[in-house]
Amino acid sequence: MTILALILIALSVSSIVLPKESKLLEKLYGFAKVSKSIIIVLPSVINRYSTLNPKRRRRH
Repeated sequence: MTILALILIALSVSSIVLPKESKLLEKLYGFAKVSKSIIIVLPSVINRYSTLNPKRRRRH
């Protein structure tokens, strides 16, 4: 979550410093949204994987 916060801070600073680089900022905002969704999805994927592992170990 701290990495995402740093990305958002960098985006806000760059939007103030470089208003002309709007296309680059749009790409960065898109990347920030994707990273947000990945951070939100990752815990559920890890939980599913961790719940599947013990079952496989018990079968073997």
